[in-house]
Amino acid sequence: MKIMKQNLSSDFQERANKNNGVGEKQQISMPYNIELLSILKDAVIITDENFKISYWNPAAEEIYGWKSSEVLGKTAKTVLRTKFIGNEQPNTSKMLSEKGSYENEFLQFTKKNFPLYISSKIVTITDGNGVVNGHISINRDMTATKNTEKKLKRSYNILNSIVENTNDAIYLKNLSGNYIMVNTATSEIMGKPISEIIGKNDWDLYHGEDAEVITTEDKEIIENIETLTYEESLYSEREGEIRDYITTKGPYMGFDDSILGIFGIGRDITHLKGVEERIVKSEQKYRRLFETMIQGVVYQDSSGKITSMNPAAEKILGYSLAEIQGQKPQDIVQESVHEDGSEFLAEEFPSYLALNTGKEIEDVIMGLKIPSGYRWLSVHAVPLIGDDDKPFQVYTTFNDVTDKIVAQNELKKSEKRYRSLFNKMTEGFALHEIVCDSNGEPVDYIFLDINPAFEELTGLKREDIIGRRESEVIPEDTVNWVKIYGEVALEDVSIHFNEYSSALNRHYDVLAFSPGKNQFAVIFNDISQRVRIENELKETLRQLKLTNSELKQFAYIASHDLKEPLRVITSFLQLLQRRYKDQLDEDADEFINFAVDGAIHLHELIDDLLEYSKINTRSDEFTCVDFEDVLKIVETNLDILIKENNVFITSGKLPKIRADKTQMIQLFQNLINNSIKYRSVKSPEIHISATNNGDKWIFSVEDNGIGIPSKYSKQIFKIFKRLHDSYEYNGTGIGLAISKRIVEKHGGTIWVDTERINGTKFNFTIRSG
Repeated sequence: MKIMKQNLSSDFQERANKNNGVGEKQQISMPYNIELLSILKDAVIITDENFKISYWNPAAEEIYGWKSSEVLGKTAKTVLRTKFIGNEQPNTSKMLSEKGSYENEFLQFTKKNFPLYISSKIVTITDGNGVVNGHISINRDMTATKNTEKKLKRSYNILNSIVENTNDAIYLKNLSGNYIMVNTATSEIMGKPISEIIGKNDWDLYHGEDAEVITTEDKEIIENIETLTYEESLYSEREGEIRDYITTKGPYMGFDDSILGIFGIGRDITHLKGVEERIVKSEQKYRRLFETMIQGVVYQDSSGKITSMNPAAEKILGYSLAEIQGQKPQDIVQESVHEDGSEFLAEEFPSYLALNTGKEIEDVIMGLKIPSGYRWLSVHAVPLIGDDDKPFQVYTTFNDVTDKIVAQNELKKSEKRYRSLFNKMTEGFALHEIVCDSNGEPVDYIFLDINPAFEELTGLKREDIIGRRESEVIPEDTVNWVKIYGEVALEDVSIHFNEYSSALNRHYDVLAFSPGKNQFAVIFNDISQRVRIENELKETLRQLKLTNSELKQFAYIASHDLKEPLRVITSFLQLLQRRYKDQLDEDADEFINFAVDGAIHLHELIDDLLEYSKINTRSDEFTCVDFEDVLKIVETNLDILIKENNVFITSGKLPKIRADKTQMIQLFQNLINNSIKYRSVKSPEIHISATNNGDKWIFSVEDNGIGIPSKYSKQIFKIFKRLHDSYEYNGTGIGLAISKRIVEKHGGTIWVDTERINGTKFNFTIRSG
């Protein structure tokens, strides 16, 4: 496009001259005067050949919110963030290169990220040689228009839905009597598809007599320009009989008040025409419906005097029409107030405001004083405008909204209580709004509200952070809070986590959720002390595990290292016993026997100690163990001991549980061996049973032996603890300690029944899993 001389910004002028490539300064100019561009209501944006902004008129500042000084030198793409409507994105540069201009509608965004519908035309600027120096974009804000179109479309859809879903026949005819619109109900009543009705007249659709009556009525309506409601009887093709209809007809007018045709609404009332009594009841029903309307209606003349009102208004106001007709509202209302309790002045009454301004006054809340308090009304006043463009009458509609106002007041009280709770809660609370970039990715968030506990738990003050961004308040932190909370706000999810803030030097337990679109809230506690204690416990546990490991290793090594010299001692003592038996005196024989027994006992003690140390260091994997098999293996292992002592072993049904089978055999063998060892004078009787107790099994091993005093019920499980001397009962005193460790390794406990009088009963638990 060749452009004529006119004033232009100096930088754009210089770039254009430089592009001309001539020594002598050539003049390029705009097709419009800059002063004219500054008063246009459309945004005018001038860019150079690289689409960098060189001019930004006042309308652009108003539409987009950017000052000219903020955008000059920036690319239009960066500032406007254009998003095309639809799936295909046109090649704007190519179209401008080929055609020199481009028109389209698309979405662009204001400085505050508000979307705008923009209708744009872009034209290239070239010099005399056809070299492109820049572009002019004229953008019109169509947002209000688009919103209006949406509302109109929604209104049309609602109206069309009503028309198509009503059971009443609704139709339009032109002045020639041809049907130009019918709804589905009309088609059903006539018994013909809509396509066979449109364009036809009543002579085509009804019998001659019916058509004559209908066309006469239509002619009368058009001549008198009046709307009529009446009953008529017409022959129905669908029903094959004469049907009764109540019909309302009237002229429908054009914008210039000319008559375009006739509208009609018909309802089949055949079923209501049975007898006179049903007709009377029907009339009474509709009369009662009108008389019991909830909404009150009052008419006033131009001076404000009441001229009429419906029964609902009489009920709400507490006066009959005869009592107040001709009076003004302020004459009958003793006291009226606003929601905030301030007095309603006469000139503030909605009806007077409508009369004085000529405008509708909507949704005004008035409180009328009554003995029990106030009756609250939602009032809507509409002025009726005369030929002189002045209100000659006003009608006021109102609803009793006392329950709603009372509920709102209660809600306010409730909100006050909850605000008090909000301020007194010990957990920190904060509400935020997420901030996204042009691609919709979260890049920051803004603090909207916090409670006092937030200040105490973070050290941040309300006045320093409300309305500010996280990047300003906590500029450097090891936690990417924006990423965490962006997911919560944009995907409407809730998360619970613990995190350490290096910027605040505190550990927090945080619950985050989204209370609204693009928002998130957090409830949190400072768990720094708890984390410190947990870390100390972990370190203590680590040290304890290390100590236990060292102790186990020591016991294992010590046992092995002791066994070799003990084996030598035992061998030589037994050699002395065999070689010099009966060759020395009796005391010598007895001393040698004591030494041999002691060495053997010490050897057993070391073996048991080694076994004790191996319980937690060496074991099989847990498998499904059948305890019936375990008991059979133990009975086989102890077969000689069982027969020698005439032992009688019984058992109930034993379960299958995941456990270390080898250790279960050792556990049962220790307990059964213990029952045989500490027998009474009677033959040993041992019974094994198991009971399911939810997440664990309780096993019992009971016998008829000598029993255990209750005061020793806990001591017997200590290592090397014996209740009898070795000359009475052999053993090392470590068997029950081994049993206890095996049970505990399986997540259970072991104890002796202290309430048992005769014999001993050991109980222990094993986890079911």
